Amino acid sequence: YVRGGNKKQITVHEMEGHGLGVSVHSTFKRETAPIAAAVIIVQGTDKQIAIATGAKIEFTNLQGHVQRSVQFSQDVEGCPSCLDVNGHFLVASTTMNVIRVWNVSRQKEMPKGNPRKFVSNSTDKSLGEIRSLRVNSDGTKVSLMVDQRLAPGGMHSGNSTLRVPDSRVFVYDTEADCFLNYNVGKSRVPMAHSWDCTDSRLLACEVVPQALCYSGTDELASVPASPQSSPT
Repeated sequence: YVRGGNKKQITVHEMEGHGLGVSVHSTFKRETAPIAAAVIIVQGTDKQIAIATGAKIEFTNLQGHVQRSVQFSQDVEGCPSCLDVNGHFLVASTTMNVIRVWNVSRQKEMPKGNPRKFVSNSTDKSLGEIRSLRVNSDGTKVSLMVDQRLAPGGMHSGNSTLRVPDSRVFVYDTEADCFLNYNVGKSRVPMAHSWDCTDSRLLACEVVPQALCYSGTDELASVPASPQSSPT
């Protein structure tokens, strides 16, 4: 199955004959709140869709009928804005940069750890604004691509409306409860990332040139640096 759609509608396509044919399996709408993100979850013969809409994640069948939902506190956590699924694990980030992970291998999703804000362990300052996240196959790591807000003149500012991509890939270790980062290189930014479906250690990342980006240091390294804790 392949999911398509927009902020108001989801269409599920069924692949036939090893991808040689495609047919529309179902189409449904969400009128009450925009659809921020959606993913198809497959566990054996059970198939469902997780939909981030408003201040909740709805779990529906492929026809869009809601079976259950996970509610978010808008004031404390924000609304879910990004989703990803890998095997038994679902991850979400919110408009207030809170990360939540669930094990969805059972009939009811089970939280893996506590909600985690995307902030420094040592200073409690924001590490950026999450624009994409992916979870590995055993739910122990979550990779993040983020933006930073810059004030006029290039100074880092959490209140600026100018958002620039960060040249670092962040990884949240759910077991150690800490963030690591990897700088992908001078004047380069990560554009896409994905964990292997079986080997939880393998992360692939697409990198492209980008003149305006934020590195997290005063000087951009000319070559990628080793992964390090973020920041101490």
